[in-house]
Amino acid sequence: MTQVPFTPSAIQPGAAVKPTEYKMGQPPVKRCVAFQGNVGSFSHRAARHFAEKTFGQYETSLLACRSFSEVFEKIESSKDFYGAIPLENSSMGSIDANYDLLWNRSAVIVNEVFVPVHHNLITIPNVALEDIREVYSHPAALDQCKKLFQKYPHMKPVTYWDTSASAIFVKEQNNPTFAAIASKKACEEQELNILVPNIEDYEHNATRFGLITKADNAANHVPTPYKVSVALELPNEPGSLATVLTNFARCGVNLTTCKSRPEPGKPWHYRFFVDMEVANEDQHKKIYAYRKEFQYDVRLLGLYPVGGTAELD
Repeated sequence: MTQVPFTPSAIQPGAAVKPTEYKMGQPPVKRCVAFQGNVGSFSHRAARHFAEKTFGQYETSLLACRSFSEVFEKIESSKDFYGAIPLENSSMGSIDANYDLLWNRSAVIVNEVFVPVHHNLITIPNVALEDIREVYSHPAALDQCKKLFQKYPHMKPVTYWDTSASAIFVKEQNNPTFAAIASKKACEEQELNILVPNIEDYEHNATRFGLITKADNAANHVPTPYKVSVALELPNEPGSLATVLTNFARCGVNLTTCKSRPEPGKPWHYRFFVDMEVANEDQHKKIYAYRKEFQYDVRLLGLYPVGGTAELD
């Protein structure tokens, strides 16, 4: 894939975003939810969900950021900042960069939501499929639409820093051989044309987003059912991971995620990220009893309600 440099005109990093449905004359902003991307991106949709459902739309603003690292930087700068970050996609798996940031930066997960992800092939008006030569989008979106490029080999995928920003780029270039892969919302924002809708490889494509913030903002207690996210550093010896997973199973909890990431500076050593659902008070008591006996290095990355699905625009 060809790499395209960041286009300054596509977004003004650090610019506050005020969705059109937010009413004027609201009380002073008390919180801000930062997200990577532009208006119309799926991260923007997740941030809007958290702003509306978690805090109430009249006390929260949204902040567009260029990178995931910048989202974490905003959180570390003020207790009033939260962040909406993608954690895993149903088609392509975990977003490794954000798991590494959760380990390396001071932030915890306090909520989650599942956002349906429907990609569209977007162009300027009056363009035919045979006209298109280059298709711009975020690498994750391109990866989720491989069948499109298999069906139309004359189209070349070109990586761009954000899905919605790629729609802005296509509009600015006004080139009939260019197309973008982005959401319906991004298309509407730029008054472009959806040439082919729902081009994702898998019908039920969705991304799980986490709401992150400083640990001081996290709730001390979450009623069941809830999720726990932890990171484990285990000794490089036979049975260490098996022992941990067996004890989790004895507690009755459901492991929803278990992934490994390399430990930089320690070749062939890995840390493990685990998410589990605690369904009732009995499981809660067992998992906390086991926590006291745990002999390995463990870091709590989040304790939060089991998330639902965000409504489509």
